[in-house]
Amino acid sequence: MTNKKIPLTSQVRDLFIVIRKNKVLPKKVMTEYCESMFDKYAFIEHKNDIEPITGLVEGCHYHIWAHVRDKGVAKSTHINAILKAFKFDTDDGICIEQIANKVLAMQYLIHKNNPEKTQHEVKDVVSNIDKDELNLMFTSDTGEVVSFDLIYTLCRVSTSICQIIKALGINVYRQYRNVVLDIYNDVKTIDLETEKEKELSKEIKS
Repeated sequence: MTNKKIPLTSQVRDLFIVIRKNKVLPKKVMTEYCESMFDKYAFIEHKNDIEPITGLVEGCHYHIWAHVRDKGVAKSTHINAILKAFKFDTDDGICIEQIANKVLAMQYLIHKNNPEKTQHEVKDVVSNIDKDELNLMFTSDTGEVVSFDLIYTLCRVSTSICQIIKALGINVYRQYRNVVLDIYNDVKTIDLETEKEKELSKEIKS
């Protein structure tokens, strides 16, 4: 899933919101917030996601898929609405992006196209969208599913992101861009630290 970063003043109609406060939020308050801000919405609570690289359990967080009719609403307005609805002191842990692909973004709620992540059930998604329309979005074929092992291997052996794009193909890369970038940066950081340790060891021996 590849969404777009947006400035605070941008008027956005299709949003993907992530709230990471490591705490359970009242389902009723979340529903009321979505009902008051969006024409269509779907959200899910993720409690026990396993971070694929570290193997650690992530804190409780929420994903919200949302659509606003007309011209949309500024990102800053959405942030202020979240702060007010849940009585948060700061906007730390709140991420709002513009949806690039509505179906992919919806399917990310359950990690359908991300087998390396913890899988979730459609029944756990809360939404005001017609049931048939919602099920269609979750069952639509959006493209190739790529394994975590393949992406990890490509990140290890490739010397640039361009090489990974060439190996995966541009459409598959767009689908897994965030995962690729996270793994690539982590792998290259580890490799760099290993090289520094080797150099230091040589200096000590000499």
